Amino acid sequence: MGTEEVTDLPIFCSSGTPKGTIGRLKGVLLENLIRMADVIREADNDTKHMFIVASADDGYKAVFSWQEIFNTPIGGGVMIVALCANESETPHP
Repeated sequence: MGTEEVTDLPIFCSSGTPKGTIGRLKGVLLENLIRMADVIREADNDTKHMFIVASADDGYKAVFSWQEIFNTPIGGGVMIVALCANESETPHP
């Protein structure tokens, strides 16, 4: 599976105020990871009832509907980050 790299990613707080940038991120797109896992069973129409919970080391969680990941432009950019510019080159377990 190929990795993606993002540079100079802007950070905003919930009010929309800019808070800086992250210099470099590397990871895999969630959409690609799900496709590799071979959990898509469109014939059963199960995807209308599926959701994905992504959780971080600090306990933060984000929930995505299946439709959000696969049928919107935003979903195609959801990344599982393995390396951040402020961290070591060793990927997270």
